[in-house]
Amino acid sequence: MANPEIANNNTGNVILSEARSRDETFTAAGGADIVEGTILARLTASGKIQVYVQGGAGGLEIPIGVLTYTIPDPGAGDIPIRMMVSGEVRKERLVIDVAGGGGTVGNVEIDGLRDFGITALDVDELNIPDNQ
Repeated sequence: MANPEIANNNTGNVILSEARSRDETFTAAGGADIVEGTILARLTASGKIQVYVQGGAGGLEIPIGVLTYTIPDPGAGDIPIRMMVSGEVRKERLVIDVAGGGGTVGNVEIDGLRDFGITALDVDELNIPDNQ
């Protein structure tokens, strides 16, 4: 008989309170899901939204918003999204481009988001069941 697996299903999301969103056009590279909590940036050349890149260029190094839901592999090209542009988020749920190798969310991202109206707060999740 196989050992039972323990699964902690986290039912929370990235939004903490007072979320305000705006419709935008996102340019997807394809090949991977864009997960909830992904930090977003605006590519200066096209004015379209892409994932934030630590140490990027052309506007991609400036965090301006957060994706509040997961988009299963959208393929390559432009897709409509609704991006969070102000409010409070759970800091521990922010994500830096998982498909591009990721990174650790630090003061650069936190301060950058705050400049655009998004406050990232440390939150103790009390809604996560402890079934271990």
